[in-house]
Amino acid sequence: MNFFDKLRDLGVKALINKAHAMNIRETGLTGGNLADSLCDAIEQNKTAVAAALNNADTDMVLLQVLERDPEAVMRGLTAAAAVLGTENKTLYVPENREELAETLRPLAGEYGVTVKSEFVNVRENENALLLHIATCADLAHAIEGDYTPGVWVSVDGGEVKRVTDGTKISDLCDLTGAKGLILGYEMRPVKDAALTVEETNLANGVVRVLREHDCVVAETQKRLLASRARSCGKCVFCREGLLQLEYEHREMTEGRGKQEYTDFTHEIGEAMAFSTPCTMGQNASKIALSAQDSFPQEFEAHIKKKKCPAAACVKLVNIYIDPRKCTGCCLCLHACPHGCIEGRPGYIHTVDDFDCTKCGECAKVCRDGALIITTGRVPHTPQRPTKVGRFRD
Repeated sequence: MNFFDKLRDLGVKALINKAHAMNIRETGLTGGNLADSLCDAIEQNKTAVAAALNNADTDMVLLQVLERDPEAVMRGLTAAAAVLGTENKTLYVPENREELAETLRPLAGEYGVTVKSEFVNVRENENALLLHIATCADLAHAIEGDYTPGVWVSVDGGEVKRVTDGTKISDLCDLTGAKGLILGYEMRPVKDAALTVEETNLANGVVRVLREHDCVVAETQKRLLASRARSCGKCVFCREGLLQLEYEHREMTEGRGKQEYTDFTHEIGEAMAFSTPCTMGQNASKIALSAQDSFPQEFEAHIKKKKCPAAACVKLVNIYIDPRKCTGCCLCLHACPHGCIEGRPGYIHTVDDFDCTKCGECAKVCRDGALIITTGRVPHTPQRPTKVGRFRD
């Protein structure tokens, strides 16, 4: 029996009952139980079904579900449409994945699904039931009889895999040297590794360990910038909120942070969560809000002390050459892409701090450990050419 025959034999009520009995949850776009979403869509006379990632999902790890099993996504989307009695089915692929969209179109045509490579406009889809791509795959597997309850997870950018609800975060990753975690759209303290994947609400499947060399402020700024790049820019609260939040965090990483920025972050972030219509505005600010709540000491260091505890913010670190360790080998001199190191063979090298971009390329090639990256003061170094071994304070 083919898939379409199974749909006809099951009927609408049986499909909903199956989704309810198996407790299939909506992965990201709406949350909650899929059966409830289907019933609500019927009551609201929804006339279309659309499958997509969250608009706020800049990691896009759950796109692997579609890439590995596109037919399951098509079938789940078709089943949801059958429940609503509609033939209007759309699969949204991120706008930077047009090649993937083009690859999927022949298969989509077999199921009567339109494939679009664009941001999901929720206003244009107000009459559509919006489902996550992963939810559609889950529904298809439930109909086929091979559905396994659980949560889709990608650890540190690795392959997406299915884990049971009761799996603890600590069972999924190596916490050696960890100082925190990114769980879904939020930064959490490392103690939250004791939580289960169900308790952490991994709406985008992301689990990432933050270690001592990771700067919380810089990571927050990078993610806000990615959200700005992906946002459609049509909603004022989302557009202006992301612009302001990203600016404030960039200022912090460059030593120009102000104390009032922490208050502004909460004011703007909370307004975005309640005043925007799609997951971009609702979830993009969570990274900033949770980062400040979980790691206040890192923000205090950047704002008050103008220091980066992780030594990751290049504007807040110093690079110098230890005159007692330098052997005058010239490796760092040749490695510097901007010519900011002075010296010659057999002589102690020095860094021209005025032009140095602090890219760290010099430290990568130094075999003697003479290149020092520090958040503290730079000690006295030679002011004129000095032969190796002859430097005196």
